[in-house]
Amino acid sequence: MTHTPTPWTIESRTHNGCGYTIQSPSSHYSRCNVASYVGKSNAEFITHACNNHKPLLEALELLIDNISPETWEALPQYVQEQVMEVFNVAKAEAHNV
Repeated sequence: MTHTPTPWTIESRTHNGCGYTIQSPSSHYSRCNVASYVGKSNAEFITHACNNHKPLLEALELLIDNISPETWEALPQYVQEQVMEVFNVAKAEAHNV
């Protein structure tokens, strides 16, 4: 299973005027009506998160793959653990959607 293509955009208010439509670039593939209780700021947050997930994951992977061992070891242990935890969770989620 794959997720809908990005970038997602906020196309319009829903027909009842209470929510927003988030549109994938391939309109025949997916259209997501954000529930009426979700305001524009949440619709913007959803599209921002979806559109930036892959580039952020790629940037983090590039950093992890290219950081020198000395620089990595100079980081506090809790920072190393947090970086790897976030990376592993994000990577696993990217493969499951």
